[in-house]
Amino acid sequence: MKGMQFNEIFLPDGCSKEIDGGFVTLEAGVQWGEAYKFADSMGRVLAGGGATSVGAAGGFPLGGGYSLLSPSLGLGLNNIVEIELVTADGQLRKVNECSHPDLFWALRGGGGGTWGATTKITYRTHPRSELYIFLVDGLSPNMTDAVARETVLRWVKLAPTLGDLGVGGVSILSERSLTIAAMVQSSFANLTQLKHTLEPFTSWLAEQGVLHTDLESTANGTPIYINYASCISCDPALLE
Repeated sequence: MKGMQFNEIFLPDGCSKEIDGGFVTLEAGVQWGEAYKFADSMGRVLAGGGATSVGAAGGFPLGGGYSLLSPSLGLGLNNIVEIELVTADGQLRKVNECSHPDLFWALRGGGGGTWGATTKITYRTHPRSELYIFLVDGLSPNMTDAVARETVLRWVKLAPTLGDLGVGGVSILSERSLTIAAMVQSSFANLTQLKHTLEPFTSWLAEQGVLHTDLESTANGTPIYINYASCISCDPALLE
């Protein structure tokens, strides 16, 4: 159940016309870390999850599948072209927009695990390009409640604008810490525009003295999609 296959052209079962653009078929035991390495070897990327130990052909896409690359590449479910699964009657079915279209619709975000057990999923892939990554790895535990509230408010207000620029991300808030990870492929973004958009927020953090001293080094460290580390650019210019 660890099989992976790449095809430039794919013919979904029951369809009369081939589709092109590059596709990866993953068996149920494949984890995202393995899928990313495989796609990278083909010069491609997948709109997948941030936890590389999670299965790539199961609950993530069937539940919708938010990726840090979703603002530019779509949700996981938007990138599925075919699902192979065993339904409750014991039948192995290949499900796509031509074959079992109602089930194909239901599987992509409609409580996918209730419809059967997946054995394979075929995803559309995308050309690989460098990533721009903005990473705030925690804030100073000494910041006041007022500064903490204002920091969160400013980030939340900024998020829709970043989304419009194709930036995806995740924020983790605790009692005295805010961790932010955001990224976008360089093919979908303008670095100058990103820096201009982020500047008021990063300046605010610096003015309040709540940044850790190692902020810039963390931005140059291992990216969220760790298996892309050899082929992307964590551009520290985003923090200037």
